[in-house]
Amino acid sequence: MQVLPGLQTVRGALTVTFTAPTGQGTDRLVLRLWPNAVRYARAGAHLYVSRVREGNRLLPVSYPNPTTLVVTRPVAAGEQVVVSMNWRLLLPRESGLRMKGGGRSVRL
Repeated sequence: MQVLPGLQTVRGALTVTFTAPTGQGTDRLVLRLWPNAVRYARAGAHLYVSRVREGNRLLPVSYPNPTTLVVTRPVAAGEQVVVSMNWRLLLPRESGLRMKGGGRSVRL
């Protein structure tokens, strides 16, 4: 994770390991992008996700709404999948929120 000068933007990478329950697979992985929720968005926050991949293979994604990232990757019952992605977070400057940027500090 890297906090950029000005304490307004944070960049990083995330790797998620998911194992489907024995007896039940899925056709997708769902991740929540809470910084894109209305309260944070009004204060200037936004979480961007890019290069969602399994190994070196890019995976198809969709955004049915601002706070939901759907990764189209079937996972069979009991199968484990490792998905990586890059992200960039614009921090809100408004005080009183759980996450905040600007000024002399960052709270995530």
